[in-house]
Formats: sequence, structure tokens, C-alpha cells
Amino acid sequence: MFGEEQETEVAPDVSPAGIGMASLTILGPSQLPFLLLVQNLRMCSFQKIAVGGPGLSTEPRIPEFTFTRITAGQTLVLNCTLTQIDLPASAIWYKDLGNGQKLIYRERDKFSRGARLVPGSKTDFSISLSNVGFDDNGTYYCSVVKKSLEKRESTVKKQVVVFVTVPPKVRLETSPPSPVQLNATVTVTCHAESFYPDGAKVDLFCKNTSGKGKTTATTLNSDGTYSRNSSMKFTATEKWNSSLFTCLVKHNSQAAIKATARLFIRTESSRQQSMLGLYLGLFLNKIGLFFFFMGLFKIKACGCCVARHFAPSSQD
Repeated sequence: MFGEEQETEVAPDVSPAGIGMASLTILGPSQLPFLLLVQNLRMCSFQKIAVGGPGLSTEPRIPEFTFTRITAGQTLVLNCTLTQIDLPASAIWYKDLGNGQKLIYRERDKFSRGARLVPGSKTDFSISLSNVGFDDNGTYYCSVVKKSLEKRESTVKKQVVVFVTVPPKVRLETSPPSPVQLNATVTVTCHAESFYPDGAKVDLFCKNTSGKGKTTATTLNSDGTYSRNSSMKFTATEKWNSSLFTCLVKHNSQAAIKATARLFIRTESSRQQSMLGLYLGLFLNKIGLFFFFMGLFKIKACGCCVARHFAPSSQD
């Protein structure tokens, strides 16, 4: 009989209350506090509230994080799409300045830089920033804004870290400009300017004389970009005449950039050729003047003949 009573007491119950009572009977009074603690934790873990729709969790949401790398001059697209949990709401974009925020996009704000990709959409708040530059580096946030009669709530939905690479501006110059005098001191310089980030490789070569330039250390510009150059200094002897210089700049923003320039030197032979050309030009100029005046003389002579032919006779 004792066994039958025990079996009847622990009969299965499909309800949550029945399960709890059965467990209590089996575990005994000494384990009751532990079971109550476990049940309370389970109830807290799955607690939900109905705000803006059924079954919405009260647990805080972690903002979506993305990283974007883009080259200066291109168009940056920042995506942000609201879900049913966010609605009804709108969204704004702003940039973190460290000590403050800079508004990038807000609905019906004429000073917003960002352009809406889907105008009028209630859920898609993706924007585009055209012609990005070095100043567009930073962290951007898409913030969900909910307004009510009592208060205005704002929650960060997406965080985007933007890294803008700026390709170098490359130019190759000679000082003094080509052509240069024989035995003059010449400096050929390859400039790589206003690039970001640091790490550009600048090389200067001369194919004719197998020379190579000396590269300087990278310098930081006032706007946060970097510059670097490579130069070659020499005396303009005849062996440097018609030399081809090549500037090669490598940076992680794009493919290698190449620039070339040829140096000409005024040697003795070139000076003689220049003098010969000058004399020839003066000679041709004199010949031209001779024929010009001869033409004028003929025109005048013909005019006089015509005048005599049509002049009235004294007998008439």
C-alpha cells in the first residue's frame, strides 16, 4: 500500500504547475530553495513585453558594426534599414567627432550632406556621400529616433567605420627647366604629395646613366596627409644630354603611378645649330623684305602707267 500511494502521488502532470509539484515531491524539502531560484531565472530570461507589437524582447540590442574602405573621389554608401521592431520611427546619420557629433543626414534638413537612396521610404534610411575625401575618415552612426507625446528616444542601430585612402599626386620636375646650359647644376625631383595613409614608396631612376635618386623621409602635412620625394643632383655634362628620368610611386590606395621626363642640354653642337638657325632665319627674313618692296614698286609703276593711258590729251 505504501508503494501504491507513492506511485499515485507522483503521477505525471502535463501542466507547468504539475511538473513543478512532481519535482518538489521527488527532490524533497531540502532542495526547494534551489528549484525556486532556477525557475525564477528561467522566467526572467524569457520575459517579454508588447510595445509596438506582440512578442518584442526587452533585452538591449547590440548595434550592427561594419568597416568600409574607399578611395578618395568615390561615392560612399551607408546602409541602414529599420525592422518591425524599430517602427514606427525614423533614422538620422551622424559622424562621431570625438568631442561631439556632426549631422550627416536628417529628414527634411536642407543642410544634410547625405543623399537618401530611397526617398520617402519608412524603413530604408540608406544614404550616399559623393566625392569623399580625407576629412570623411571616421565613425558614422545610424540612430533610430522614436517620438511620443511624453519623450523622444534615440537608439544606435548601426555603426560604420569609414577609412578613406587618398592616392598621391605625382609630378616630376627639373630645376632649372630643360633645356639647361652645359655644366650647369641640375636637380631632378620626383614629388609624391598629399597621400593617406603613410607608406608610399618613391623611386627616381635615370636609364641613360643608371642613376638613382635619394629618397627623403615622409613629412606630415597640415591637413593630416603625407608627402615624400626622391631627387637626383648632378652637373649637366654631355653624357646627361637627352637622359630619360622615370618616377615610380607605389601606394596602397591604387596601382603604381609612373611619370617620365627627358632632359636636354645645350652643348657646343647644339649652340652651333642654334646660331646657324638664327642666321638662316635672318637671311630668309631679308629675302622676304626684298620681294615685298619689289612688289610694292611694281604695283606703283603699273599704277603710273595706267594713269598716263587714261589721262586727257592737250589737243582735246
